[in-house]
Amino acid sequence: MLQSTIFCSYAPGAGKTTHMLKQALQMEKAGHTISFDFVYDDGRPLPLLIKKERILSGKPFVELKNILARNPEVSVIDELLMRNEHDGKPLYMSFIRLTEEGISVYSTVNLFHVRSLNPCYREIAGIDAKRTISDRTLLSLGKLVFLDIEPDQLRERYNRPEFFPQHAAAFRATYTKERLTACRSICLSFLTKLDPNRYEIQEACQG
Repeated sequence: MLQSTIFCSYAPGAGKTTHMLKQALQMEKAGHTISFDFVYDDGRPLPLLIKKERILSGKPFVELKNILARNPEVSVIDELLMRNEHDGKPLYMSFIRLTEEGISVYSTVNLFHVRSLNPCYREIAGIDAKRTISDRTLLSLGKLVFLDIEPDQLRERYNRPEFFPQHAAAFRATYTKERLTACRSICLSFLTKLDPNRYEIQEACQG
């Protein structure tokens, strides 16, 4: 069984979904069976990476029985905390079930959804995640790949409408350089307290 992986970062725009898709496509090219079951494009230019018909944007509708019938080596299910329109449960519940059946999963999450970190985000940036995941549950899912990016680079992305056509203005207002710097520090501190085998820090995609 391949290793399940959660691509994460300290704020939107680091390229979690892009990294996840690139990794999945590399694995597919190497001969592994990959099932693209939900990818949230949110108006972003992700079709450059993957054929449009294989991107299921909008609201997630993940039917486990269909994935289990295909029995891929890896199921790609973006956005751990989004609610599955099929059963009303957060997508990480589908993640758990698939791994119990021997199918690895690639997914994404921003770390302000982690229960122990959310109060820090609330204090620093006024971000109070409506949906959270416990530290224990997150760490039980698989390896964390933290995509690191300088706050200035992230701010520059928020000024480019092709990255977040629907949210750029809100992100610019919420994520000042000072807030991004503090959020990044909190997340890196969280990671470095973990077993080194549980996480990996990678440089975010340029662009």
